[in-house]
Amino acid sequence: MTITTTFLAAALLSAPAAARPEPSPGAEQREAAAPEATAPGADKHFEAGFGEQLMLSSDIMLQGLMAYETLTFTAPATWELTADPVLELRFEHSPQLLAGRSSLTVRLNERAVTSVELDRGSAAGGSARIALPRELLEDYNKLTLLVTQHVTDECEDPFDPSLWTRISRDSQIHFTYVDRPVSGELLDYPFPIYDPLGYGPAELTLVSPVSELSPATVRALGIIGLSLGRLAGYHTVRVAPPVKRLAEATTHALVIGTPDENPMVGQLVEQRSLSPGEGLVAVLPHPEDPSLAVLVVTGRDEEGLLKAARALAGSDRYPVLSGRSARVRVAETDAPPPSARIP
Repeated sequence: MTITTTFLAAALLSAPAAARPEPSPGAEQREAAAPEATAPGADKHFEAGFGEQLMLSSDIMLQGLMAYETLTFTAPATWELTADPVLELRFEHSPQLLAGRSSLTVRLNERAVTSVELDRGSAAGGSARIALPRELLEDYNKLTLLVTQHVTDECEDPFDPSLWTRISRDSQIHFTYVDRPVSGELLDYPFPIYDPLGYGPAELTLVSPVSELSPATVRALGIIGLSLGRLAGYHTVRVAPPVKRLAEATTHALVIGTPDENPMVGQLVEQRSLSPGEGLVAVLPHPEDPSLAVLVVTGRDEEGLLKAARALAGSDRYPVLSGRSARVRVAETDAPPPSARIP
């Protein structure tokens, strides 16, 4: 079994069964929807679709004199938005609606952003591009689509079947952003390797100058993969093929092994003072791309390496890990922490 297969199998098998939906016909498109790779510092673009990323199973049907639907979308913590996100709405509505009295209003986190008139020109298929002010954004955002609909200037039946507007699940939110430099510490793990506010899978590249790893290192990979997959849940984990040099990693990187097995460890952390049986865990910015993180899991010997892996993946990390780098002297179990245990 290859290094990638070992790690990926542990990551995928660890996600709770209830959180792993069955593959759908659009599964390949969803994976392809992850933000595209660009040069460090350059603007990136991402489209969060109502259907794929906002999890709408069908179009939104708004009926009656007044009706609304609220969706939730996130603003990833690893993104620095360089422009206001743009909501691209696609809709159609009853041709009998009175233009002067019928409208579609967009609200962001309980603040009105704009209103769009519903007239005969958009009845068979309309669209609108609406800027969502960055200053109104939070981690989790409520996007409310509210319609006021009338077919007569006189008293009307609120249950009239001609009072309707359909919002297409093909609507999108367009983001323009740059990646933030890596921040946080071990207490924030699995961030930034996995951003719970992000879209798409957590991505990780194994970095090792050797192709044959020791049984202890393979076991440590399984422990970490199981933990990361459990924490990422339905986002899943995508593991790139291993590379021999850190400069070749285009995603967050994992450097694992004892210093004797993986000389790259000594280039990233100070490990010569480790005692026998002592492990070390560190999360550092990538030396060539500060928006990427390097997770180092090592030990003076194989016993220390396994302690480091268990401390990162097992019982609650707070008593053991803090700062950018932490030594691990005691780690007895790799069982799920109580805070992440799911029946």
